[in-house]
Amino acid sequence: MRKHRQAHGATAHLEHARRVLAHRHAEMAKESAREVIAPAVAATRTVVSHANEAERMLSQVTRAYALNGSGVFADPALRRADLLGAREAIDQALAAMSAGKWPSDSDPRARRTSRGDRLPSTKYSRR
Repeated sequence: MRKHRQAHGATAHLEHARRVLAHRHAEMAKESAREVIAPAVAATRTVVSHANEAERMLSQVTRAYALNGSGVFADPALRRADLLGAREAIDQALAAMSAGKWPSDSDPRARRTSRGDRLPSTKYSRR
């Protein structure tokens, strides 16, 4: 009976040690994933911010109030400035895309965020 208790105690101890190691491994994996994801999140926010600015500038060109009664730009110089501003914002977005550190699709650390959500890997990609 005593040997059975000792064996059971050793088994329980090993199982506890396995759970502790699994938990530590999971925590290390989450931290590693954050290190991979954080630069991509920052780059994505920068790109989206510049893209939103470009969209705002382009919307100024296409607004009805930008045209006079004859259907011609009321202030062509201002619309040109809007187009140039949109181009600059797009160039900045493209530069941020090029400079960004993006995880590869094959990197298992980049597949899920710390909350377990899928990453928006294709949301901003070309189609």
